[in-house]
Amino acid sequence: MTIKDAADQVMAEAYAKASSGGTLPAAARQIYYAARPEILRLTGEDSLNSVYFTQRLLPPFIDRNPDLTADWDITYDSRGCLVEPHTRLHVPLGTLDRRAYQNDIANHHVTDPVFDLAERLAYPTCGPANRWGAILFVEKQGFQPLLEHVRLAEKWDIGIMTTKGISNVAARELIDGLNVPVLVAHDFDEEGLKIFATLRDSTARYEYTNRVDIVDIGLRLEDVEEYDLPSERTGKLRHSPKILAGYGATPAEIEFLRHNRVELNAFSSGDLISWLERKLTIHGIKKIIPDNDLLREAYRRTVQVLEVGSQLSAIRDDARERAACARVPRDLGPQVRKRIAAEPTLSWDQAVAQVVRERYKPRRTG
Repeated sequence: MTIKDAADQVMAEAYAKASSGGTLPAAARQIYYAARPEILRLTGEDSLNSVYFTQRLLPPFIDRNPDLTADWDITYDSRGCLVEPHTRLHVPLGTLDRRAYQNDIANHHVTDPVFDLAERLAYPTCGPANRWGAILFVEKQGFQPLLEHVRLAEKWDIGIMTTKGISNVAARELIDGLNVPVLVAHDFDEEGLKIFATLRDSTARYEYTNRVDIVDIGLRLEDVEEYDLPSERTGKLRHSPKILAGYGATPAEIEFLRHNRVELNAFSSGDLISWLERKLTIHGIKKIIPDNDLLREAYRRTVQVLEVGSQLSAIRDDARERAACARVPRDLGPQVRKRIAAEPTLSWDQAVAQVVRERYKPRRTG
């Protein structure tokens, strides 16, 4: 049997496994790990390239089976970022971000100016103080859509940091300055152990000034065995057993890593979230509730915001009537074009605002 035929045969079951029965988004590489064992068994091959699967097998299968895959929620890693002019909106070029952006475009409509202060009911914080108490550091960036879908950060009051590979100096500087516990999730391979050790220890490039609590939550061999995660074959060790032991690997783990590795992508989406939440529980991560003094201050501040909001409602209605009666210059179009010609970085609505500020004097109250 060819790899393509085998992939076609197992794809639906692999998606169901990776997406926890279709209840959660699944990354393309998670589907790869779910499908690989059966594809290798059916074909008698020794290995299956993940890029070939996610780029050459999975997308064509979806195209050929629109009815079967209509409800499949598959995500792909971000491969760049779109930045809008003037708005400075950043749109990561990943599946869910692209989908959300295009959905916003399709559903966009112009509303009255927003004066509602409801969003300001949140107590103003900056950084972890009175807001969150730990960082979940995930080796891979591709899981961010899943973590956002289940609102893991909000449920546990944690910051989430992702990287591709070894953490850079900026990440370690930030961790050092925030000085909250950091729980590190990584692949069970030599590189994953090195990612944790590099983050944990001071190096020649960066030396920690605080005693930051940096904890390895896995993957480790016990996790692989408990969840029966599929491994993939590797060549010989790239690091000596002594170095791996310095990274925290046990003798049994070093022996396993001589010929095998296991990625976080081997989890189904549901099992990954369950595993992460169990680790957060084990390490004492809890919701943040500040002391009574701050709670009372937040209560009074919310009362103030609601009082201002109620007054703004009346002002907004009056302003709408005045705007409807405002005289618009007959030469507004030529004025806008003239201003943009003189200052090409202006957007058309910035030019309109300049004209309004020069010609219209708001009525003062109070």
